[in-house]
Amino acid sequence: MPDPAIPFATLVAYASGEMTPAEAAAFERRLTTTGLSTVATRLREIITTLRRDDSEAPTEAAVRRALAEFRPTPATATPMGTPLAALRRIVAELVFDSRRQTTLAGFRGGVAAYQLGFESTLGRVGVQISETKARDAGWRLRGQVLGEERPSRVALVSQVDDTVVADATPDETGQFTMDAATGSYELLVEFVESDCVIVMPEVELS
Repeated sequence: MPDPAIPFATLVAYASGEMTPAEAAAFERRLTTTGLSTVATRLREIITTLRRDDSEAPTEAAVRRALAEFRPTPATATPMGTPLAALRRIVAELVFDSRRQTTLAGFRGGVAAYQLGFESTLGRVGVQISETKARDAGWRLRGQVLGEERPSRVALVSQVDDTVVADATPDETGQFTMDAATGSYELLVEFVESDCVIVMPEVELS
């Protein structure tokens, strides 16, 4: 598996010969422990061929197209309905529930909207849950995932039959929105780079 800590631009600089001899030697030692040695070799061959072709000077676009063929393919999230059991599960801790604050304040009756806050070693997740007027989805979840790694997918899994009833792809700020019917669920946040999933158990929509 390619080392995610090596930026692609650094790999291109090595293959293009832009590094000093000392930098290149150190980088080669690092490549021996990653899955990028073959890619670096092929990139160097392509760049060298383009530079030595006397028939026509390669344009910048041609070089970019050649390099793009070997750009590491970004990891993709598992599709809707795919089990997430193969990922390493990290159970998050519930650290905030606005319904508890309401109860402590002496209010009674139903709550139309409430907030949940979770923390884990991979990041924090905040969710606002509110009622909707949709027939088949009486609840809307608006949330945000905060952490060093960008999440690839958020899924709501039924605790009755372990099926994914709703999922969403967070935006660049980690925000997501999902609708679901009344029920008991697990809220999962998937991180494909780490092969992990944050698990928020016993999320009740009622």
